[in-house]
Amino acid sequence: MDTYDQRGARGVSLAGDAALAWFARGQCDAFPQTLPLRLHADYSHVHGFLITRIWHTPVRLDLVADPVPDDRLTVIVPVSGVRVLTTRKGRFEIAPGQVVLSRRRQMLSLETSAPSSMITLATDAARLPGLNRIDALMDTTLTADAGLVSVLVSAVNATLKAPQETESNAFAPWRRSLEYMLTAVIDSTLDERSNPLDQPTTSILERALRAIDDRAHDPAFGVAALCEDLHVSSTSLHRAFKNVEMSPGVYLRNVRTGLAVDVLTRQGSPITESMLRMVAPGVGFGTSRSLRRALQANEEGRRLISGTGQHREDGKEALEVHPGSS
Repeated sequence: MDTYDQRGARGVSLAGDAALAWFARGQCDAFPQTLPLRLHADYSHVHGFLITRIWHTPVRLDLVADPVPDDRLTVIVPVSGVRVLTTRKGRFEIAPGQVVLSRRRQMLSLETSAPSSMITLATDAARLPGLNRIDALMDTTLTADAGLVSVLVSAVNATLKAPQETESNAFAPWRRSLEYMLTAVIDSTLDERSNPLDQPTTSILERALRAIDDRAHDPAFGVAALCEDLHVSSTSLHRAFKNVEMSPGVYLRNVRTGLAVDVLTRQGSPITESMLRMVAPGVGFGTSRSLRRALQANEEGRRLISGTGQHREDGKEALEVHPGSS
């Protein structure tokens, strides 16, 4: 999932072929366990320091050998769902509350059988201050201190939400602070603390993700209907979604936007007003206007509609969408 030649992106929300292509750009061959493959991601990659947060539907990712050997230390921190990681040293499961240290060149595949989310960090191991016995900790499942993991996940989420001025004087010490937190999490694995996520909350989240994936195409389906389907309160549902740093309403809109991007990509350009009216109800949007707003807020969606403004079926200028328009 590395994106070594890019500085980063926010609000990546893709489905189908677009999601497969995104993983391919990160040197991963993706084999979805369910269709369509969907992902939501934010990442930053500056001066060799990579941080990502990503949610995706069940998939096996086979890591392709990088033409430029990557010897950085990569740390995987699951937030929800169980993963199976295969490296050159073995195959093992990683669950929330655990971390795995490896090097990109040692990793072979990463597989999930349910919708899952995680954060990853990659940096030069020499930058991690005072870390002892790094080689002994590599390529094995480590149980970390729950409080420290929570702090690290929150710091990564906050970093990816905020605008980053990577050339400012503040960037280097901020990066260093994240590396210190990462070091604390790794050192805490010697304490063998317990899993920080309670199973009932995780179960609600996984059920909710599956229900949204199944019914996102229905414009009448919303958060209230989701609560009824799961027999849970709105408070319980929102509490469960804290594990993925996203409200259920935002997640539902992102899934619908991913469906729309996939359909519009297959339709080809130019994207016309009549095309949006035709596509909207089939991907869960009540109107073409609400679909346009969702596309404006999505990186791939903006790319699709950026070329509009030239051709319409009626010979007039096609719909041109500008950020902030309704």
